Amino acid sequence: MDEATILRIFGEPSWSSHKIEEAARGKVIGSCADTPEIELAFWLNLARDRAARHGHLIEEAEKNVLEQARRGEFG
Repeated sequence: MDEATILRIFGEPSWSSHKIEEAARGKVIGSCADTPEIELAFWLNLARDRAARHGHLIEEAEKNVLEQARRGEFG
């Protein structure tokens, strides 16, 4: 995935908790054939949500996902 796509996804508004839950349900039942961009968006938003819920730094969670994206782990 190219850097411009990664940065675009990171610049998109955060998903609601409801949207994250719906996306996670699709993953669990195997009904998803997501593109690398959707995979990145899902994991990024999940990381943001978990960090916020547990009092961790959202920026640190984003950094971890960004490093994974740059290593090509989403696609």
